[in-house]
Amino acid sequence: YISACKAEEFHIDADRVSEKFNKQTSADEIIENELLLLDGLNFHLQVMHPFRPLQGFITDLKASEMKYLINTEFILELMWFLLLGKEKKPYDKLYEKSKQFVMWSLVTDAMFLFAPSHVALAALKKGAKVLNIEEDVDK
Repeated sequence: YISACKAEEFHIDADRVSEKFNKQTSADEIIENELLLLDGLNFHLQVMHPFRPLQGFITDLKASEMKYLINTEFILELMWFLLLGKEKKPYDKLYEKSKQFVMWSLVTDAMFLFAPSHVALAALKKGAKVLNIEEDVDK
């Protein structure tokens, strides 16, 4: 009962469920056995989606950029930033554009056909292409 409510995102207190059993089972016992029941049913409350991998890809791009800057062209990048007053690679714009493509993919069969990380990577590449920074992302 309580697991079905969680799956439907309808909060119900374990004490209330315990009352249905005439207090023969405590709320703590219900909570302790809930994961065991879900595991036995092979049911997972976690939903996999492409938004987390997309954020991870953006973070990796930023990290690789910093590693690249520190190792080789830090002075040139600093000059670019000081002269133009902006970042050379617009990660925030890339994330927002890629997020739009992920949102569009949610209304297609892509979620059934591909892993969430593949959908996120495709959205990232599409966003980079629209922003004309595809060669930077391909590195």
